[in-house]
Amino acid sequence: MLGPGVNWVVNRSPTGRNSGTGGPKSLGLRLRGASRALLLSFLLSLAGTVVGALVFLVSGGLILMTDLLHWVVDTVLEGVLLLVLYLASRLSRRFPWSILMLEGVIVSLGSVTVLATYSYFFIDYLRSIAESGAPSYVGYVPLVATITGATITGSMFVIQRRNYLKYRVEILNFDSAHALIDLAASIIASIGIVVTTTTRSYVMELFFTFILMLFVAHSLLEVFKDNIRAFTGSNRVPDLESYLLTKLTELDPGKAKVRNVIARKLGSFSVVEVSIDVNPRITVLELHKIRRRIIKIVRESSGLVYHIDVKFYPIRKKSVTRSTRTR
Repeated sequence: MLGPGVNWVVNRSPTGRNSGTGGPKSLGLRLRGASRALLLSFLLSLAGTVVGALVFLVSGGLILMTDLLHWVVDTVLEGVLLLVLYLASRLSRRFPWSILMLEGVIVSLGSVTVLATYSYFFIDYLRSIAESGAPSYVGYVPLVATITGATITGSMFVIQRRNYLKYRVEILNFDSAHALIDLAASIIASIGIVVTTTTRSYVMELFFTFILMLFVAHSLLEVFKDNIRAFTGSNRVPDLESYLLTKLTELDPGKAKVRNVIARKLGSFSVVEVSIDVNPRITVLELHKIRRRIIKIVRESSGLVYHIDVKFYPIRKKSVTRSTRTR
């Protein structure tokens, strides 16, 4: 869920405007282009998982199994990012809240299932190593999977970096950085296989397995991070709140003044609540205009805002009288 830690889908220039033309049509085109780029990344990740699984069925080995776990978790993460970007590119076509909830449920259950399966095989491998005093597998066949994985992740980094520079969608920047981390994991797995085969030491096998588990923990943290924040009540988006407070100062202070802005993460999307103090003499038509203006500003700030709630509060009569007298 932006995954996976990604709060802002559209990159902005220092002036605070969206890069590119900045119009809604332009934003939609960029998001759809980014969706196609992420689809390619998902298919490559799925291919890496399939290759790893096939080689594991032939050879086995604790290092390769851990590397395969990393591939599975990352493929789940890529699938979630793809779903998020697909939905973001179609925010104008409303979709039910249940889809946002389904995102978190699928990711959590999928990750827990994969981790539980790995734990079962991991314990079985440890028992085997304890009885034999030898590595779970000695040979270079697993290198087919790890070298293929390194090639795929290296390609993903180059492709997504170019796509990020083209579309300026932040999820692609996150995906390219994650691909670089995965490349390092594939290289470490390859080194571990070579060292274990050369030394025939189960200690070295466990050492490299532990290192690879750190990469798995990193991927799982990306998957569960938003769920943990929602559970602890720390799912506020301070960067988005600060940006909106600055942008909403453009409202006419004589008619409306920002009281508070609250932005919360709901899965990979955000829900924004804007509280506005208004002059009690303001007309209903003017309130509608202010509301439309606020919604436009919020929509332009991020492509992942699902819902915007605008609340109006009449300013106390004393405050209105004071402001009128000072004029």
